[in-house]
Amino acid sequence: MMRLTQVGCPVLARMREHGGGNIVLVNSNTAYRAIPDRIAYIASKGAQLGMMRALALDLGKYNIRVNAVLPGMIRTDRWEKNPEFYNSIPSRFTPIGDVADGKDVADAVYYFAAYARNTTGAELVVDGGNTIQLYPIIPKDI
Repeated sequence: MMRLTQVGCPVLARMREHGGGNIVLVNSNTAYRAIPDRIAYIASKGAQLGMMRALALDLGKYNIRVNAVLPGMIRTDRWEKNPEFYNSIPSRFTPIGDVADGKDVADAVYYFAAYARNTTGAELVVDGGNTIQLYPIIPKDI
């Protein structure tokens, strides 16, 4: 059986040469919360978290940290162009009353890369609290 560290991976080799590094995977909160008609997507997100933990375990001895950011719904230009659709979808109703944008996800990635010196195999969910609720509380006037 070939080990990951035996595979010709230039990125890992360079990180090892430089005494360590960071790998931050951008995943999805659907690794924990299924949505209809997305079986392959959701299965891949769960599998990626397993891979992240295995990499963190195998690469830790080289001071290479591996973590994952799990965004939920992200406000993009598509959101602005389709307000009637996005005003009533359940993922919009977060406990903190806001939906993330690209900067929020980038900040989470930056945190792992720049500040989480003693963190590996961890997940940071960026979804306004959606994964903590059984179902969203949708105002009756929507």
